[in-house]
Amino acid sequence: MFGDEKYSVDLLRDRKETWAALAHLEDVYKSKGADAFLEELQKPADPEAADDYIQHIRNFQQQNGTEGAAQRLEMHLKMAEERAPLARTAIE
Repeated sequence: MFGDEKYSVDLLRDRKETWAALAHLEDVYKSKGADAFLEELQKPADPEAADDYIQHIRNFQQQNGTEGAAQRLEMHLKMAEERAPLARTAIE
């Protein structure tokens, strides 16, 4: 492994928490619709790392609308799914 192991543990934890926050937004969109999704999107996410990441989705929503933001969210979740095996390998 290269670099400081504590840094990688923190980074992987932040990614996991961000993924959970994105999955929550997806669940709100699918179960409650676009208006509830937009309302939830505007709430600060915890932890701050997740909120910083989600700010990109907020900015995208302002420029491309709520449906566009939901599609962008789907893209990010798909990318996370594809990269999940790499993260697991990195911590083993």
